[in-house]
Amino acid sequence: SRDDDLCGLRLVARALHECDTPVFVQLSHAGSAARPQVIRQVALSPSGVNCPGAKVGQPQPRAMTHADIARVVDAFDRAARRARLAGFDGVELHAAHGYLLSQFLSPLLNRRRDEYGGALRNRARFLVEVVDAVRLRVGATFPLIVKLNSSDGVEGGLTEDDSIEAAKLLA
Repeated sequence: SRDDDLCGLRLVARALHECDTPVFVQLSHAGSAARPQVIRQVALSPSGVNCPGAKVGQPQPRAMTHADIARVVDAFDRAARRARLAGFDGVELHAAHGYLLSQFLSPLLNRRRDEYGGALRNRARFLVEVVDAVRLRVGATFPLIVKLNSSDGVEGGLTEDDSIEAAKLLA
């Protein structure tokens, strides 16, 4: 979303609140799950690896640079700010189901050899940076939740133990 979308977002929040319905905005980035024909560019991923189940012939995603990571952290931060300004009751960061934040957590998809890869603490670094940036932007009392997988369900992917450790890091 862009700042130009604030009017429309406010209308949505207001309409739902008129029905006594609290509403959170789910913020996500598809990463390598994004379809290039929709985003009109090469998809991004932790290490240039397609998600399991990618369509045959789907272009290889581009591994994110440190500058890409900083831009995406900033984009989550700005989107959370817009959600709060529009009057929503909280935000949920989607770090599950093969989207970008969960791709960084997955040892199958994250094969980086820098501070964002390897041990779970490093693979969770990007998600923790997003959470920290959003929390700083929206304040300590604005509800912020993170949706995590318990596991990827694929061999070599995120395990339940990894998810428990990631949740502890986020707590």
